[in-house]
Amino acid sequence: MLETRNGPARADRLRAGEQVRTLDGGFVAVRDVQRKPLPSGTELITLPAVSLGTNRPLVLLPGQFVMIESARALSLWGIPSILVPASGLRGTRGAVAAPSAAPIYAVRLTFENEELVLANDGARLYCPARPGRETCCGDARGTGETSGAAGRHAAQRPGPAFGFADLTHAAH
Repeated sequence: MLETRNGPARADRLRAGEQVRTLDGGFVAVRDVQRKPLPSGTELITLPAVSLGTNRPLVLLPGQFVMIESARALSLWGIPSILVPASGLRGTRGAVAAPSAAPIYAVRLTFENEELVLANDGARLYCPARPGRETCCGDARGTGETSGAAGRHAAQRPGPAFGFADLTHAAH
């Protein structure tokens, strides 16, 4: 669930123009909502509620970047938080990988600038900027210098990933 101006909402129910709470941008308008059908057997990463301080489990695609607090990141890079792909959390913090039992679809939110959205009352998930904007992913092709909300916090530069919180809704 994401916090919107109208209260909590599932990512798949959001529409362009709706405002979502972000880590450091307050409420920011969603520029685009993409939905992509995925077949049964798609690998999913489930993070238990306690793993990221959320109020409920979080199910993500392996390529979805999540911000985590890390003493090791602080000692290695001098920053307290890093972006890691959900796949990188397998076997840590109670995260498990398993194939979906049925067809599902993924939801990808895009903003004017890259953002870290707050999900399930605690998780911080990376969302890209609109195509053509410089982000920590470059111009959505995986190149470029770090900038924007996620870039101010990231030690890693994620490549484009299709996935988001509450993405595992049964395909209709």
